[in-house]
Amino acid sequence: MKPGVVVPWSCVVSLLAPLCLQAQPSDKYPSKPITIIVPFEPGADTDTSARLLAKYSEKFLGQRIIIKNKGGAAGILGFNEGVAAPADGYILTVATPSMVVTPHTVKGTKHYVKAFDPVFLPVGAPFVFVVNAGSPWKSFRELLDYARSNPERMRISNTGNAGLVHILSLGLEGAAGVRFTHVPYKGSGPGMVALLGGHVDGMLGAAGTVLQHVKNGKLRALAIGAPERYSAYAEAPTFKELGFNVDASTWWGYVVPKGTPRHIVEVIASAFRKAIDTPEYKESSDRLLWVIYRQGPEAFGRFLDERDTQWSSIINKLVQEGTLEPSR
Repeated sequence: MKPGVVVPWSCVVSLLAPLCLQAQPSDKYPSKPITIIVPFEPGADTDTSARLLAKYSEKFLGQRIIIKNKGGAAGILGFNEGVAAPADGYILTVATPSMVVTPHTVKGTKHYVKAFDPVFLPVGAPFVFVVNAGSPWKSFRELLDYARSNPERMRISNTGNAGLVHILSLGLEGAAGVRFTHVPYKGSGPGMVALLGGHVDGMLGAAGTVLQHVKNGKLRALAIGAPERYSAYAEAPTFKELGFNVDASTWWGYVVPKGTPRHIVEVIASAFRKAIDTPEYKESSDRLLWVIYRQGPEAFGRFLDERDTQWSSIINKLVQEGTLEPSR
């Protein structure tokens, strides 16, 4: 064989080699454990939802999923850590309504909807307004009557100043013509402990989180943010029934840093979709009263954009009314 014939084939092989290397990442991901940042403390549905999804997703990803709680500042500390992570698919962040709300309420906060890429939105839940069972209020109307007669005497916990629960509480306050004292905690878990201990008078908590305490007689449910009554809270009227047009619900999605390769996003979304379709996950989500969204990257992206526009309008109105002052 002439040497001149060999050279072109060597060139072809050398040219094809990079293409082969480029095709490998999707086959290799994930090659190590994945971390999910939960931007709130343990003890509530944001944390529970992440741990449950991780448990049933590991077999589809072939890797362990580590949960890292990073609470504080209405989720900002956790969101900031997630945004700064490498865009390689090994660090995800739980997206909550606070991720959409805080950029409009805390000055200098990143616009997270644009700083992250959406991956998957599995579930959400309505909020329930609960009080300690030892309190004198048997209905939401009674509570509001007391609050009107005793401005700022009623202490309401939230998941951080200028976060979703704080904004919802301010909205209820304005619509009802009352004044609460708002007490921030690093998530609804610590807020729940405070309510059970009598350190605050009421709170908005996810339906599944507060249910066990309502059932065992430690808390009393006065209103629910669902479109219609829940059988588990049959005695609690909806906010709509009470005359409040409030979307009092939460959700827990998953995002990655901007620029994460598309094939990696699809691998994660596919595993999460399979996980929530397992009978075990479905049984748990039903028991926790979660609402299934099952939204992939495109649908979840549209969902985030819609909520961003919606909350921007609501918050601007609260600021103009003087009800809310953006934090610095």
